[in-house]
Amino acid sequence: MPDPLVSIVMPHWQVKQFVTLCLRSIRKYTRDVPYEVIVVDNESKDDSLDYLRSLPWIRLIERGDTTPADWVLAMATALDIGVREARGKYLLIMHTDVFYKRDGWLKRLVDVIESDPMHAAAGTGKLETRSGLRLWLKEAFDTKKFKLWFRRTCLGDKTAVFLHRPNSPRDFCALYKLDTLRKHNLSFVQRGKLSAGDTMYLQLTENGYTAAMIPVPEMMSYMDHIAHGTAGLKVGDRKLGHSHTQRKTERRVDETFEQDYIRALQADASLDR
Repeated sequence: MPDPLVSIVMPHWQVKQFVTLCLRSIRKYTRDVPYEVIVVDNESKDDSLDYLRSLPWIRLIERGDTTPADWVLAMATALDIGVREARGKYLLIMHTDVFYKRDGWLKRLVDVIESDPMHAAAGTGKLETRSGLRLWLKEAFDTKKFKLWFRRTCLGDKTAVFLHRPNSPRDFCALYKLDTLRKHNLSFVQRGKLSAGDTMYLQLTENGYTAAMIPVPEMMSYMDHIAHGTAGLKVGDRKLGHSHTQRKTERRVDETFEQDYIRALQADASLDR
């Protein structure tokens, strides 16, 4: 669109199954906000790059061999490229393993970020719902915390510290005021073990801004997100360190691809044009 209100930026690395569905879902369910889509490709070497080159309605930036070898850094710097290249008033960052399933998702984000002049970001938390009992059980039997305690106490590993995440917009789908990011020269490159979204949120709060959080159940009505989706597809060496989590992610991929709206997107190649 010639005058986008929102610039949607997504890093990509050879996940044609995901990026096809992701882009088609944007095309189908984003009709109330003018937008542009910028895909920053991190040196894909499969047929997904040919697919992206065939789409006339996106802006494709191919990084080629300038892509950092570290995939986490590659993703964060791809988002920074989006900050530089975007033409909209707002910047929406997202992952290719996010699929929209009804209209109104982008307008909801725009409306909430505009509800307070100090809001410089808007988004949601992890897309899952858990009962109070399940949350208690997870806390009570959290082996990760125990392992960190053991390493820290018994092995003297001072780096074994549990990371407490702030209640901030997750970077699989988060909206930002672009002029704020540019004014303060902010970057998505991670601080320590924080995610790109958490890193940006902390920088915004350090400059006096706030973030609007949309309730998780509401955002789940608009979209699906397959966390660690690339690992779920077993692309390259992108596998998770814990076998249980790997199997869970693979099941999540299979279950998502069985949904009717996903099958409709798979069948509708007209959305590519």
